[in-house]
Amino acid sequence: MKILLVDQNLVDPINHQKWRLLAAKPGVEMLGVSPAIWIENFRRLQFDKRSVENFPIVSLPVHWPGKENRAFFTRGYSRVIRSFRPEIIMCYEEPFSLFALQTAVFRLIFARRSRLVFITWDNLAKGHHFWYRPSWFYRLVFEFVMTQADLLLTANEEGTEYYSAAFPNRVEKLYYGVTLRVPEGNAEPPLKELGNLPADLFVVGYIGRLLEMKGIDTLLYAMKLVDPSVRLVIVGSGPDEERLKVIAKRISLEEKVLFLPAVSSAQVREVMNRLNVMVLPSRTTKMWKEQFGRVLVEAMACGITVVGSSSGAIPEVIGEAGLIFPEGDSRALANAIEALRTNRGLLKELSAMGIERAKLFSPESFADRLNLLLRRMV
Repeated sequence: MKILLVDQNLVDPINHQKWRLLAAKPGVEMLGVSPAIWIENFRRLQFDKRSVENFPIVSLPVHWPGKENRAFFTRGYSRVIRSFRPEIIMCYEEPFSLFALQTAVFRLIFARRSRLVFITWDNLAKGHHFWYRPSWFYRLVFEFVMTQADLLLTANEEGTEYYSAAFPNRVEKLYYGVTLRVPEGNAEPPLKELGNLPADLFVVGYIGRLLEMKGIDTLLYAMKLVDPSVRLVIVGSGPDEERLKVIAKRISLEEKVLFLPAVSSAQVREVMNRLNVMVLPSRTTKMWKEQFGRVLVEAMACGITVVGSSSGAIPEVIGEAGLIFPEGDSRALANAIEALRTNRGLLKELSAMGIERAKLFSPESFADRLNLLLRRMV
C-alpha cells in the first residue's frame, strides 16, 4: 500500500509519531510531503530532515506559509506524485483548501488510479457557509474536491453527523493522533519565569493562541473571583495579547497572572509540569467554534486536570474526565476552579481519568484505525 502523505504539520517533528506508526504497518510504503517553512501559532518553523525516522519526507516551498486554506506548493509537487506513483494520496488538509485543490487536480492528471483522502475539522461551515473571503471560491473548491474524494475523515462528532448525511459511504470519524509523550529533553534554556511561582501555589494554565475567540478574557474575569492564592499562567502569542494585558491590569490581576510568549513543543511539558489545572475557555463566534482542542489531550496525558467551555467539540474531547462550564460564564469557570482547588480528591480522580481518556486520542489508536480504513478502501 503506497501512501503519499501531504501534511503541513510534518514541519514539526512532534507531529510525526502517528505517521511513523502507520508507516511501520506491514505492507505500507509511505512518502511524506511537508512545507519547507510553516508558521504555526505565530512561530516560524523550518523543516529539518534530521527529524525523519522510518519514512522519507520531502520538503517543498509554499506560497503563504501558515495560511492553512490559502497556502499551496510552488514547485516540485507534481514531480513527487509522478515519481512515487501512489496508490493512496492522503491529503491531511481541509477539502476547501488550496492544498486540497492542488492535490485533486494533480491526481487527475498524474495519478488517476490512486485513491484520494482528505480530513476536515469543520463543525460550522459544513461545506456551504465559508467565512473566508472570497467565500464563493472556497465553496467551489470544496464542491470540486468532494467530487474527487474517495474518503473524507472527520475530526469531531458534529462534523461526522453532517458530512455522513451529505456524502454517504465516504465519511469516517478519525480522532486526531496527539503525541502523548511530550519530549523530556529540551535544548532550550529552562523557562526561568516559572521558577518565580512558589511550589505550594495552586496554578491554572492556558496554552495556545491569544485570539478573542479563545475566550481568555473569560478566564481572566474568573481569576478575579477565585481565592487570591491562585495563580494563572498564560502561554502563547497572538493579536489579542495587548487587550488581555490591559484587562489584567484594569481588574488588578497583574500580580496573579504570568504572561509567557509561545513556547516550543519541547517546552510544553515544562509548563504543564507546573500546572494543577489546564483551562480551554473557547467562545463560539459567528465565524468559529472549537473544533477539537489538542492542548486538552496533551494536558490529560500529562496528568493535568482539564476544564473546558461548552464550545464545539470541547465536551466531546473531555468526556467525563474533566469539568465543563457554559462558554463565556466567568462565574461558572471560577466555581469549577475553586471546586478543584478545595477538593484535591476530585482533582486527583479527574487526573487519573484524563490519563486514561487521552489514550483514545493516541497516535497508536490513530494509526490502527487509519490503517484499517485505508486497507478497506483499497
